[in-house]
Amino acid sequence: MGRQMRVQPSPDSQLRRPPLSNMPLTFAHHTQVVMQSSFKPRPPSFIEEIERDLRATTMQASHIILMGYSLPPDDVTYRAFFSARRQGDNSVYCTVVDKDDKSPGWYGPPELKMRIEAGSVKPDSPARAARDIFGEDRVRFYGGGIPEVFLDRGEATNARLDQLLTRSE
Repeated sequence: MGRQMRVQPSPDSQLRRPPLSNMPLTFAHHTQVVMQSSFKPRPPSFIEEIERDLRATTMQASHIILMGYSLPPDDVTYRAFFSARRQGDNSVYCTVVDKDDKSPGWYGPPELKMRIEAGSVKPDSPARAARDIFGEDRVRFYGGGIPEVFLDRGEATNARLDQLLTRSE
């Protein structure tokens, strides 16, 4: 009969071992770290074409509206091309639409600055990220979310659409 070997678990796994289990636990420090992007295949050509068109349009835009996009810190691709649009050109303006129960209305640059300083805007708000990219005097914010940005007393109106699309300072 063959010899049986029993592997001794590390002291930290001894503390966290489920009852009635003699098997050592596997912890995060026992595994390799693989970046998520390593698993992402190259996007289909039509996605690359859409991204190229988006970049070209963004580079010519004077007013960029971000709706339902949080500008996460790890999205370096989009942050880079929004930043490239802003470089050397102070004419670009950004409107951010997000759901923020603490700030459900429209806020121009001065009001947005005061609300951020007062802590009334979420720390992870896309309005904060947009200010980092476009400048604090070039971003306005609507905190009522979608579809409320289009609605006046529950009805979509041209006036509300104009308010969204018309750049105001």
